[in-house]
Amino acid sequence: MLIELAAHDTGYKVREFTENQFQLGKVSKMTVEGNKLRFYSLAGGKEKSAEETLGSLPLVVGPTFYGFVYNNWDSLMAGKTVKFRYCVLARMETVGFELKKTDSAANQIRIQMKPTSFVISLLVDPIHFTFLPDKTLVSLEGRVPPKIKKGNDWADLDAYEIYKSVAPAFR
Repeated sequence: MLIELAAHDTGYKVREFTENQFQLGKVSKMTVEGNKLRFYSLAGGKEKSAEETLGSLPLVVGPTFYGFVYNNWDSLMAGKTVKFRYCVLARMETVGFELKKTDSAANQIRIQMKPTSFVISLLVDPIHFTFLPDKTLVSLEGRVPPKIKKGNDWADLDAYEIYKSVAPAFR
C-alpha cells in the first residue's frame, strides 16, 4: 500500500520525509532546508513542487509521531496541550494539530490529536491514540495513510488500528 521513511535527529527533528503511495502510483518527498520546507511529488509522469516556510512549531511526520509523543509525554500527562505542524504530503503542506490527554479507561491513557484549524476540523475528525501507562501504543482510531477504493476513486480512510509491541521498550 505505502511506505513512509523519515530522516531525523535523535530528538525527532525532521530533515526529510518520503512516501511511496503505491495505491495512487505516487511518490512524494519533503525536505527541510533551514526554515523552508520543499515538497515534491511525481504521479502519472507529472511532477509537482511547492514550498512552505516553517514557523516556530515543531514539524512532525508519520514515522516521527510516536517519538514526538514520547518526548512530550510529561507535558501531556500534566494536562498541557502540545501544538505542532503535521506534514501532509498528499496536500504538499503542513497542517496545525494539537495533542492533549483526554478521559480514558482504567490503566490506559488516551491522547487526542485534533486539527487547530476550524475549517480542517470540519473535514478531519480528531484522531485518538490509546497508550498503556508505560507509553506502549495500544490503538489508533481515525484517519490513516492508506486509502480505500470508492468506485473509480481512492478516498481517505478512517480506521481502528490495534498495535502489538514487539520491542521490549521504545528507545
